[in-house]
Amino acid sequence: MHSYMAASKVSINLASAQVKLDIPLTRIQFNDDAAKAAVKHNTTLYIMSRTGSYIWHKVNFMLSDWGRVVFNDCSETPSMLFFTNRSNVLLVDVDIFKSLDDAIDWLLEFRLHNPTIPVVITSDQFTYNDLSIQRMAIADASVRTPSSIDFLIGSVLQAIENNKLYQKAVSANQRNTKKA
Repeated sequence: MHSYMAASKVSINLASAQVKLDIPLTRIQFNDDAAKAAVKHNTTLYIMSRTGSYIWHKVNFMLSDWGRVVFNDCSETPSMLFFTNRSNVLLVDVDIFKSLDDAIDWLLEFRLHNPTIPVVITSDQFTYNDLSIQRMAIADASVRTPSSIDFLIGSVLQAIENNKLYQKAVSANQRNTKKA
């Protein structure tokens, strides 16, 4: 079992509206209890990376843990994705983009069209793993690669939980916008 700490308080700015969430400090524990196993079994993991990348090599390990894994080989800048099923998670290797600006723009647009889809971003350029909601505007979790398969899977599970907070923030932002 692995334990990691998540952030306790967050202030975000979505579409120029300030939203503050007070989130109790939590210890994230990655273990295969029945609930997490059910989530993994009923969730499709969409992976955007390049053939031969770190993530590509980890897909084989993830296949045994996940109900369904879809790998999208992105040799060029990816097209926008639109999901209709909420039981999906998107894992994006941001190193597939030509620049970090391109990655951020793509992720912001993806979030606009798919706010209910948890997003995990990975990169060997990240200086640390971030399972908090600090990068909420673009992702629900960030993983520095290489990382262990257990941590990667745990990050996906944490992203599912973090996405619930993101949806609350979006909902609060929409209510504040309607009042203004």
